[in-house]
Amino acid sequence: MKFYKLIFLSIIFASSTAFAADPIDLSASDRAYLLAQNDVRNPADRRLDPIEQRRDADKTKKTDSSDSSSSNKGATKAAIAVCSGEFAFCASSTCVKTGKQITVKENGGKTTKQYPEVVCKCPIITKKIAVEQNGQPLVGIAALNEGNMNGSCEPPAAGKVWSYFSNAITTYPQESAGFESKPAVSQSCPASDGGGSNCWSYLCSIDPKVVKTSTGDVRTATCSCPFNEGLFGSKAHKTSTYTTFAGTYSPPASNACKQAPVGFPLQLLQ
Repeated sequence: MKFYKLIFLSIIFASSTAFAADPIDLSASDRAYLLAQNDVRNPADRRLDPIEQRRDADKTKKTDSSDSSSSNKGATKAAIAVCSGEFAFCASSTCVKTGKQITVKENGGKTTKQYPEVVCKCPIITKKIAVEQNGQPLVGIAALNEGNMNGSCEPPAAGKVWSYFSNAITTYPQESAGFESKPAVSQSCPASDGGGSNCWSYLCSIDPKVVKTSTGDVRTATCSCPFNEGLFGSKAHKTSTYTTFAGTYSPPASNACKQAPVGFPLQLLQ
């Protein structure tokens, strides 16, 4: 397993205990160092320590209560955060290429790249889905300065919602089941099927019509996302397999692999 994947997992699990925006600053040098690593050859290697120590030190710093934007102060670089409130969850959705390009932030928004654009219909995770169906708080993991986010958990306008990721929400409306709520089940897609889409930390438009299902009404959002983009603006490797939760309830599930499915954010960095 690549070292950077371990870093990302540690951030996810460390962040999942918070219930509000809690940015974690990864500097350019941190990320350059992490991306340069290929393998963890010694499990006892403590190269995580400097980052962990910095995060611990940041938590002990006093905040200026007079600064109304203090919750986002210091949200530089990737700014991994746990954001509260409703969000689009695209992990089980397939997508359609538009023939256009989408601008993707990298290096904490200092630079951008262009990727082929796809649109994906994703369920909106509500309090009912998070709390009643999963027993979890209504929060998602975001990268506030990556994707096309603007440094804040707040959507930029009415009728908009951000797409986040959650490792705790495991039962939610599945596109392959007509958006009925069912457990998410993953599958691996070969590189020969063309690649996947990354909808982590992208802006979505809330769809006007509610989807009626046997498990309840579902609100959805249409998200514009990049095709074959990995984490933080890096390009997904063309020869790598990836994991998606799309297609599970519409056999054969493997058909979804050829429909630009959204891949698990961690898996897109190959």
